[in-house]
Amino acid sequence: MRGKLRSWTILFSLLAVMFSSLAAFAQGNREEAEDVGFISRVIGTCWLQRGDSSEQITLTRHGGAGLRAGDKVRCDKDGSLVIELRSLRTTIEASDRWTTIPRASGPRSDAMAGPVDDWFKPAGSLRKMPRSVYSPPNGGYGGAVWPARFVIRWTPHDGIQSLSMKILDESLIELWPLGNEQGVSVPNAPGEFNSDDARQALLKYRKTGRGGPLTLVVVDSKGNEQDVQFLVISEQDEDTLKSKLETCRDEPGLMRYICRAYFLRRFELYAEAAEEYETALHELAPGSADLQLHAIVAHRLTGNYARERELERRLPSGTVPPQ
Repeated sequence: MRGKLRSWTILFSLLAVMFSSLAAFAQGNREEAEDVGFISRVIGTCWLQRGDSSEQITLTRHGGAGLRAGDKVRCDKDGSLVIELRSLRTTIEASDRWTTIPRASGPRSDAMAGPVDDWFKPAGSLRKMPRSVYSPPNGGYGGAVWPARFVIRWTPHDGIQSLSMKILDESLIELWPLGNEQGVSVPNAPGEFNSDDARQALLKYRKTGRGGPLTLVVVDSKGNEQDVQFLVISEQDEDTLKSKLETCRDEPGLMRYICRAYFLRRFELYAEAAEEYETALHELAPGSADLQLHAIVAHRLTGNYARERELERRLPSGTVPPQ
């Protein structure tokens, strides 16, 4: 009896060790498949080796591209590479030897911890009925505006000649333009309207200390009306935001835009965040699928579904945008 019991004990012990090893192996494979960092700057000629294949790294294509544990990188004598790992920032200098990307050793603790962690989470967003105005944001979660940078943007539609616009306060009393209940008439085609008078009206309203929300009323030449509600960030929030954005100023390459977009989103300035991704796409990495995915989510948050669809059509075959 004791012999059988001992045999069963040994068998269970062996099974426990085997399952533990299998679990550790599976966990290791999952960790190797997950992104542990991304590329923020490329200078000169650098290379990425993944498995049996290797390719030259360019910021145009690989900016923001995820790196996995076990990937290898190196740079020729004219090159250098900045990598934002989950744990720290590392710079790869020119060398004949490959550098192996390590697994994350712990959470990042510098000023870029938030933006880097957020980069790995291009989550989807809620949707509302498609509308033409997307700045101020009208889709997704709504949003706020920065008075000094306030711009009205919309997607032009065929057959619409002009739009009339006005802003009402929380009591639905005209805030802008004063003395004109019909609103300001603007042509439809440009898709954008800058008004210093509107910005001044928002700055003046903010000094009253009221919380809103405000309403932008847009009526097209066919009589169709669209109302967009939005908030105005407070002076205190603006000062805090400016301080946060200052930390992004000297960040390398693509990281500067990722950082700025991160902090702008935290203050619900979704239209401004989308502009950061668009600027990065235009100036640094037009072929980066990772950057396009983040821009898609950013535009979805503003309600700019036309631009979202355009970017989705540009994605490489098989790339699925966040839902």
